Amino acid sequence: MFAKLASSPGYARSKLNNHFTGNAYTDHGNRRESFILSAKGFDRNTLLIHSENNERHVATPDGIRLDNGALILAEAKTTNKPFKTIPPKYLRQVAWQQYVLGAETTEFIWEVHEGFIPTELDPLSLIIPRNEPMIADLITIADRVLILLDAANAFSKELENVN
Repeated sequence: MFAKLASSPGYARSKLNNHFTGNAYTDHGNRRESFILSAKGFDRNTLLIHSENNERHVATPDGIRLDNGALILAEAKTTNKPFKTIPPKYLRQVAWQQYVLGAETTEFIWEVHEGFIPTELDPLSLIIPRNEPMIADLITIADRVLILLDAANAFSKELENVN
């Protein structure tokens, strides 16, 4: 399922009010990310990259490599619940990264753990191809969210000038 344009105000609100700084699960994922990526031949990426179409459309894929001239992205996750299917929020994240960087495929890599101890020696992975309909929806929603954020910021500045 793709994201919905009607959800744009909620996405904008979450951007304005996000106070999440991490927890034990995000700390574990951050510690394991380099290993998970290197197990599949990727170096860890920390660069924030913008789309050539819109400098406000940005992404930081976990890994990037060239295979015979083709750009391949990687997205690494840890989970304590094995995936039966890739959750939609991760498919949207991958599609957005593919759009921003112009990639055709992403290797989605995950490591299952119990109590923060990996259950397998090697992380699992699958290749996710580019999904143009999802990308088109995400661009529309992102542009709407940016309009809402701009309006909220302008309103906030206007309030600051009120005596």
